[in-house]
Amino acid sequence: MFRAKRFPALLAAAVVAVGLLVAQPAEAADVDRLLDLLVKKDVISEEEAATLREEIDQDKTSARAQAIVEKQTEEAQKKEHPVTGSTKIKLSGWAQTRYTNAVGTTNSLELRRARLAVEGNLAPQVSYKVQIDAVKSPVLLDARLDYSPRPYLKVTVGQFKIPFSQENLVSSRDLISIERSQVGLSLVPGRDNSSNGRDIGAQLAGNVVRGGGRPLFDYAVGIFNGAGTNTRDDNRRKDAAARLVIHPFAGLSLAGDYYNGASGAKELSRERAGAEFAYVHKPFSLQGEYIWGHDDAVRKYGWYTQFACRFRPKWEALARFDTYDPKRHAGKDVTNTYLVGVNWYLSNWVKLQTNYGRVDSEARTNLTNLFLSQLQFQF
Repeated sequence: MFRAKRFPALLAAAVVAVGLLVAQPAEAADVDRLLDLLVKKDVISEEEAATLREEIDQDKTSARAQAIVEKQTEEAQKKEHPVTGSTKIKLSGWAQTRYTNAVGTTNSLELRRARLAVEGNLAPQVSYKVQIDAVKSPVLLDARLDYSPRPYLKVTVGQFKIPFSQENLVSSRDLISIERSQVGLSLVPGRDNSSNGRDIGAQLAGNVVRGGGRPLFDYAVGIFNGAGTNTRDDNRRKDAAARLVIHPFAGLSLAGDYYNGASGAKELSRERAGAEFAYVHKPFSLQGEYIWGHDDAVRKYGWYTQFACRFRPKWEALARFDTYDPKRHAGKDVTNTYLVGVNWYLSNWVKLQTNYGRVDSEARTNLTNLFLSQLQFQF
């Protein structure tokens, strides 16, 4: 009976304590004094006060973690600052310093990438982007002009990424792993000829959304020279690319890619097809791709799957498996790669990555242990 009569007082005490914690940045001592006073006046017991203290501490820990994430998001939105020109422009850049330790190679430090980008708007529906990489010698990566009259229609001309493969379309700055999968480097158009996934061409793209604003599907179709970046077409044919991404429900995307063209003056046939998926449910993500292709009479294929978890606001773990067969009808030439890694986000502008991989050939003649460490900063 005594406990039943004290229940309203106990409930009121809990509400007051939590309200004091949420409504203002009260010190821990303030909460302790309030609970001690309630115990002294026999409103609550020592055990009940201890339980309330524990619950409040848990709420504070959760709120602190959420505040860190929200602050990082807010700061990330401010990382690109307008620079005055003939029109307002955004200037951004980033660089990667990498350490490589692999069997059969020299342990090496290298400046892997150092990129500078300028982008902005020339009219309400017209935007542009120019990006260079200054490593070794300055090379032009992107020089694109976008006209976006509607969300479902964007026209792009210039030099930019070919719409093929989700991994290809992610910037090297934002990759979860240090390096791309071997199938992505070997079969994605624009990466199989060392052009960073880019080419000169024209593209139509857009997205269609449901009534609630959630995306239904994205599409992109384009024509390209097929000869790589900063290069004129080397034959009379134009290469074509198409990509369709469907979003069945929040967090899941399914996509298909197709590329058809010709290479060289002899116009040797060059074809690629891909299927992929990605599922994101924070803090977890899972993605994978299968790519098939042929260059003239040589058939190739490969696939990968990757899992990642942001287990702390600044820490992320990943695991990836990928396999690649450069000649489907030849024997014992498949290469498998097993990769694990950890990423540490010191801030929104500094990231430290470490990867350990094992490269295993089907012939068992070339077993390689690979260690990579990369420090990236951006502005």
